[in-house]
Amino acid sequence: MDLKKFPMDKQKCHLKMESYGYTTHQLLFEWVAKIDERVEFSDDLELPEFVTPPNISTETCVVKYL
Repeated sequence: MDLKKFPMDKQKCHLKMESYGYTTHQLLFEWVAKIDERVEFSDDLELPEFVTPPNISTETCVVKYL
């Protein structure tokens, strides 16, 4: 994370998940339904203004490997 402009900045975390052992028909990644259960923090960590957006975008990217 780049915190040079904190607290006036926004951070985005892009995740790419894939499987080398399963096809798209065998595997499905899903977010937990409740927003407050999507991210867990350690009790030692304090981020008072951390917010997970309600609209998380997802996309499908099928790649074939040799």
